[in-house]
Amino acid sequence: MRRTLVTVAVVATVSSVGAALRTSSWGVGVLGAVFFLVLAAVMVAYVRGVGLVLTEREVVATGWGRNRRHPRAAVARVLRATIAPSRGRPYDNLFLLDAYGRVLVRLYGIHYTAADIDRLLHVLGVPCVGPDRPLAPAEFDRFHPGMLLWIERRPGLFAALLLVGVLPVVVAAVLIAMWAQGAL
Repeated sequence: MRRTLVTVAVVATVSSVGAALRTSSWGVGVLGAVFFLVLAAVMVAYVRGVGLVLTEREVVATGWGRNRRHPRAAVARVLRATIAPSRGRPYDNLFLLDAYGRVLVRLYGIHYTAADIDRLLHVLGVPCVGPDRPLAPAEFDRFHPGMLLWIERRPGLFAALLLVGVLPVVVAAVLIAMWAQGAL
């Protein structure tokens, strides 16, 4: 998380100063800095809000202002898997499953150390199953359908939808800014 926040701070500083120098308007630079600071604040709020509380009777998953509570006895087994996306690093996942194989809680390994995950598995004391090697999202979905978000299963489609949705907004914002500056 620290590395990501430092990266956001560096990008915010460089892009804000660059935009201010290019346009000779510090307002553009300040607007860019505010955007990146808001983005960083959202990231910090998300990571600070994500967690798991394990009591004698309950498993409570926290995140984005809502808590999902499940009786601890409902956790029948844990599926531990490493998902290897086509781009990026593989990441560990824990799926706490009920007796019917439904996902009660999903934990992303990027938020926890390996020692924390091992300690959680030991304290839960339920069987842990999973593939012995990293799997691509599509391959994992064949073995365990419906456990991954559609964004993970189809990153290309998500990127295309994001491009179709965001690109017109960016182009419109640039055109409006150019019109306001008198460049159009």
